[in-house]
Amino acid sequence: MLSGHVFDPAAKTVSEAADDVNFNISSLGDKDSYWASGTVLDEAGNPVSGVVLVFSGDTSYITTTDQDGRWEAKLKGTVSIMPTKNGYHLEPEIRQVAGEAEDIDFTAYKQYQVYGRVFDSEGKGKSGVEISFVSEHKDFDFGSVITDGDGFWIKEGLWGAVQAIPVLEDHSFEPESLRITGPGAVEKLTVYYGYVVSGKAVDEDGMGIANVVFSFTSETDAGETVTVKTDADGNWWSRLAGSWRVELEHGDYRFEPEPEVLNISGKTTDIEYLGITKFFAGGTGMAANPYR
Repeated sequence: MLSGHVFDPAAKTVSEAADDVNFNISSLGDKDSYWASGTVLDEAGNPVSGVVLVFSGDTSYITTTDQDGRWEAKLKGTVSIMPTKNGYHLEPEIRQVAGEAEDIDFTAYKQYQVYGRVFDSEGKGKSGVEISFVSEHKDFDFGSVITDGDGFWIKEGLWGAVQAIPVLEDHSFEPESLRITGPGAVEKLTVYYGYVVSGKAVDEDGMGIANVVFSFTSETDAGETVTVKTDADGNWWSRLAGSWRVELEHGDYRFEPEPEVLNISGKTTDIEYLGITKFFAGGTGMAANPYR
């Protein structure tokens, strides 16, 4: 018995020697209290010690995880729990509890730093490229960095798996994005003027037409022209940005649609042109070109 306190259970019967006659003790003012507990593990499932848990709301309290990543606290009312540890990001960032619970768990992601460089098509560092970082775990934006005068960049405070996405107006990149999962140097990025534009030239049977010449003429005052040719399967591609007039040429075909203007503001694929066989005059009438 202890004045002002209650025991759980109130009594135990003992008939022989025993070393497990235990009781839980609490003050009479704590009869509405409850126990909450949980574990903090890292991404690999290993316990993380030294995580500070801050309790706020109807109970104000602070505790720390032990060497097994375990924590427990006696609480009262509705309480918010926020875990924190220097060098880590904790998920979820906050949890709420209002009654006894043993599974108030958190995952600790170790934060890391990465760095890299962006090159142009001539192998020189490219300045002014914005690289955005987005978490794969949740809709979490890490912000962005801008490459310096030599194309270098550095980013700290990342955690978990992250997508790094480079952006520069009227330019495209190889690779288009980087998947980052840990610290250190990352794969280099190469920037090219224009966006990848691609498609196919096919005949009326849906078969690719080889050696079709595509002439792209810029709608700007400069009137720059870019020429590409389809491969053996009728496929073609180029890098363009802005407005371009496209014309197709092949000795045996005319093409639909007729010459048109393409407005390119991003990666564009599956632009298909239909080749219709030309007919030639000869003998007593019109015949298809025998040299297709």
